[in-house]
Amino acid sequence: MQLVKPKSKVSTASAAVSLDGIKNVQGIRMLRRINLIDFIQNPYNDTHMQRFESAGRRNWAVKSGISVKEFFIFAKGSELIFDLPESAKEGLSQTELKKEIDLAKKKHHNWEDAKQSIARLDESLKIVEQIPIFYWQISLFGRGLIIKVLEETEGDTDDTQENEVIKKLQVINTRRLGDPILDADNDMAFEGVFVDGQPLDKSSLIYGTYQPVQISPHTEWFGYSQIEPIIHIAEGLSIFWEEDVKEIQRSAWLASILLEINTAGLTRTKAQSRIRSVIKEIKAGKYIGINQMGITATQLKLESDLNGLVDLAEKQEAKIFKALQVPQFLVQSEDIANRATADKSAELFLNGVISKDQKLLENILETQWYEPLLRKQLDIEDGKPLPFRIRREFNLPRVSEFLDMADAVTKLVDANIWDKQKANEVLDSEEVTERVNKDDIESDKLVSEFSPQKEQAKQNEGETPFQ
Repeated sequence: MQLVKPKSKVSTASAAVSLDGIKNVQGIRMLRRINLIDFIQNPYNDTHMQRFESAGRRNWAVKSGISVKEFFIFAKGSELIFDLPESAKEGLSQTELKKEIDLAKKKHHNWEDAKQSIARLDESLKIVEQIPIFYWQISLFGRGLIIKVLEETEGDTDDTQENEVIKKLQVINTRRLGDPILDADNDMAFEGVFVDGQPLDKSSLIYGTYQPVQISPHTEWFGYSQIEPIIHIAEGLSIFWEEDVKEIQRSAWLASILLEINTAGLTRTKAQSRIRSVIKEIKAGKYIGINQMGITATQLKLESDLNGLVDLAEKQEAKIFKALQVPQFLVQSEDIANRATADKSAELFLNGVISKDQKLLENILETQWYEPLLRKQLDIEDGKPLPFRIRREFNLPRVSEFLDMADAVTKLVDANIWDKQKANEVLDSEEVTERVNKDDIESDKLVSEFSPQKEQAKQNEGETPFQ
């Protein structure tokens, strides 16, 4: 537990109010004001974190699901935009909002200089490349951190920020984070976090949680992992593919044999030695010579239902994709019975899951990166309203853009997550298929055009080849 300025173990949560009208109910003296316990607790220990990390690295379904979400979040790029404060946008239509933005740009002539300065800083620090890594951290572990690595200057102290120069941005693995540091006297406001055992101030970091809603008590500012609900399924699948399948491949091709060996008259030790010596000499497909020992061999028909096990594994993978809210046809090779249904499913995926995650990242970046930079540019103190906003907006792709989907598939193919055959099967689109494997498609078309079957069909219709 790490709290700022704790005056006692409990802290008054509300302002003083009149205590008139207090009554007794069933012998209980009712209060108008109570004390809340100042306490925070990480919902995960290090064992949990290791399991999440292992699933993200080794489980195909988990890795593919998050990879697809990552791609659609960042596929269409992002841009810095000029925007109005939220209070100034209330009740405005899109047309009215556009007019107000144009008026604000004319009124505040310095907005473009501020935007260009921030854009140059973004480019030099490569913040766009850091955000996908940050997204993986909050997806797997529930929270993530980007440190603003400051360049030391002469006369610089921890209390001065005027001449600070940010040298680089660095994503820190969440397993290196300790408790967040909260202000118990200010409604548990976030003030920083422990990194490698050191308290880092909020001005030197970008910190975010995947699910800010506090499901478990006293877990403010920890967040929750996307894969926690399906971690047991992921671990079971890893055991199946990494251990069980290997064992099946080693044993299923050769029948099991029960050997009855006559050990009459032998001591227990000699009997066991004889059994082991016989078994040791047995090699599949080889001749084995033994003396007369009275051995009877019986073949055991223990047939493994490999097809049933693979079908079960695929159903478990489908549960992982559903838990990650990823349409199954985007990540798993299967027939799409109705293209319109698939398009609708993907449309809901983009406008729901992907849009929500984009807004989450946009809000984290604006409050902890772009707003502080803009205040410094305009020389406006914290707490005072800004005349306008500069923020990064992630563009939302459309499912109907098949060429963009082809780019998505190409990226997954290049990352060895999908092979070309699977990519073609999954998206089931001629345009996409040509984009992914153009040379093979052209060759197939040429072979098909002049195949013997087609030649015969033309002749049957009274045509001649090359007419």
